[in-house]
Amino acid sequence: MNVHYEGWTGHYNLGDEICSRLCMGYIRNKLPNINISTHLYEQNCHYAICGGGTLLCPMGTLTSDTLFLDYANKGIPYSIVGTSLDGLDETSTKLGWTLTQKSTSDLNKIITSSEVVGVRDRKTLSILNHLNIDDSNINIVGDISFLEYNKSDTYKPSSIKNIGINVGTSSTRIYGFDEPNLQDNIVKLINTLSDRGYSVYMLCVWPSDLDTQNKIYKRVNKKNVYSIENVPQRLNDWKTLIDKYNINMVIGMKLHAIICSILLNVPSISISYREKCHAIMELLGLNDYYVKTDDKNIYSSILTIMNKLESENYYNKYVDNLLMYKNNLVCTMDKIVNSIKDRI
Repeated sequence: MNVHYEGWTGHYNLGDEICSRLCMGYIRNKLPNINISTHLYEQNCHYAICGGGTLLCPMGTLTSDTLFLDYANKGIPYSIVGTSLDGLDETSTKLGWTLTQKSTSDLNKIITSSEVVGVRDRKTLSILNHLNIDDSNINIVGDISFLEYNKSDTYKPSSIKNIGINVGTSSTRIYGFDEPNLQDNIVKLINTLSDRGYSVYMLCVWPSDLDTQNKIYKRVNKKNVYSIENVPQRLNDWKTLIDKYNINMVIGMKLHAIICSILLNVPSISISYREKCHAIMELLGLNDYYVKTDDKNIYSSILTIMNKLESENYYNKYVDNLLMYKNNLVCTMDKIVNSIKDRI
């Protein structure tokens, strides 16, 4: 039996590579005799999985939209897990994308035709509800990377001395549409942290973001500031960087810079450039630990959050939520396994 996993793989993006590897690995472990791959398209596909990432965008923005609509129209069974809507909120405000009546109808068909549906966050469920799409069989499962989380019974907060900062580009499709303002604030933040005696390590989760990272690095003073150009592909790679530089806190723009840090129990502040970023923070109970990119004073807002973070037990705020959604994710993955098994 051939199972096609659809995700934004092959672009060396940390989050997408983690999600695809974990999802396919979970299914292979349960069903070792099936063939699951990212390269099994319609002509060879008996079952498909829309996995991870922000793959359910308004029609036409990503290939997965039209691909899964085609699967629905042709009766090819599929499931959705760990994905979310991006670029919209409950009032249908947009980040440069258009949601038409037809695309809403197509999205409804994709959702209701899916064997199993597990979305990444509450905001996605809320948007579907706002669009009058049947959400009665949809579970909230968090990110597929949650499969790698192990609770630390020995967690001990440490004083913040070494800070990881992640920033990248999203072709101006960010809150406020003002990447220059964001970069100016990041430069100011890094210089302030450096002046205060922190060591700052600039970290990247996607090769396409290295150019932006290097541009910012050229603008900052170099006292205790380092640009790390190794791009991790696994959670263990991220852990290696965290451990090597003894990073006590991460301030990150890209979603999986934040998720992977939290999975390693490293306190993190999200620079939310789209819904998906603060949606995951809110899911985990970390509502006070993000700032949106349309904040004209990102720099000062982050410093305020840092003061709050240093005075609170960050770990206790998210650990129970993370374990709960990991359990939801495992239950949903098992439903997908059974759905595939029924067709063997």
